[in-house]
Amino acid sequence: MEFALYNGLRTAAQPKLKAVCEHCGGNVVAKCGSKKIWHWAHTTVDMCDSWYEPETAWHRHWKHVFGEQYSEIRITKEEGYHIADVVNKNGIVFEFQNSSITSDVIAAREHFYGEKLIWVINGESFKTNFIIYDDEFTSEWNLKILNEFESLQNYPAF
Repeated sequence: MEFALYNGLRTAAQPKLKAVCEHCGGNVVAKCGSKKIWHWAHTTVDMCDSWYEPETAWHRHWKHVFGEQYSEIRITKEEGYHIADVVNKNGIVFEFQNSSITSDVIAAREHFYGEKLIWVINGESFKTNFIIYDDEFTSEWNLKILNEFESLQNYPAF
């Protein structure tokens, strides 16, 4: 996690600091090495959010786009709480996903966060799987599809 309570203030991790998790109240320690992104880590094995995943620079960048006041927001419901990556001023939850997750995890998050959820997926690793067409091609393609549907009107319904 990027922020914890240090002397009662929401603070980013800095070398040699110890603080308190603003979500569960557990003790956290700053991890500020040279190989991983600086973050706070719980001092016990227990994670305060079962959906916790390590963050990459890509993930952190997107949270910074929205600002600290909207990042790492705890959402509490009857079934418990989870920490959303971002919740904007209109209550829209943004989940930034840089690694693969199972369909069960996706469904659980969508159920918990509800209709006001937007997934932002890092497509860098699979962008070559898509073909981007220009406007001229797509307008012709749309016309061909419309013609195909019109020709299907002559067939009986199944």
